[in-house]
Amino acid sequence: MSVRSVTRFPGYPSRSAIDFPVWKNSLTHIAKYSNTEGAWSFKRWWYDGRDEALWWTRWSLLLALSLTVLFGLIQSITGIMQVYYATHPQKGL
Repeated sequence: MSVRSVTRFPGYPSRSAIDFPVWKNSLTHIAKYSNTEGAWSFKRWWYDGRDEALWWTRWSLLLALSLTVLFGLIQSITGIMQVYYATHPQKGL
């Protein structure tokens, strides 16, 4: 991990740890810990902005899994209904 970060907004003070000689080691340690700490709760997953690609991957996986379960449930229910109506014909049709 590089200690030097690119200044995103020219004219504003840098947020790089190298510009804080007294706190450089502590800031670097905190940044490493924060970037490697896993997000476990729903709220932390939702607001986790460390890696945008990982955020989209998580939520697309959750969406795909939810849709798979939903459509599987719908298919099972309609399959049960089909078997029931095939084995119990309606009178008067």
